[in-house]
Amino acid sequence: MDDRKDEDIVMLILKQRKHDAFGELYDRYKDRVYHKCLSFAKDRDDAQDMLHDIFLKTFSSLSKFSGRSSFSTWLYSITYN
Repeated sequence: MDDRKDEDIVMLILKQRKHDAFGELYDRYKDRVYHKCLSFAKDRDDAQDMLHDIFLKTFSSLSKFSGRSSFSTWLYSITYN
């Protein structure tokens, strides 16, 4: 796994249109987000659907990430909402 900071990856995606770099963020956080979704849904399939929706929303909202908090905090706020 790459040792780049999350925020650097976000900037790479936004400024250089390297959309495939989002996979790195997905790989870093998918397990944590999935387990949180599972705690909400109590069903694996529903949790997997939620995970998918959260990462779609995250990707489509990347331009709104301001850097005032860490990427992980921002992602978790999307997860909780």
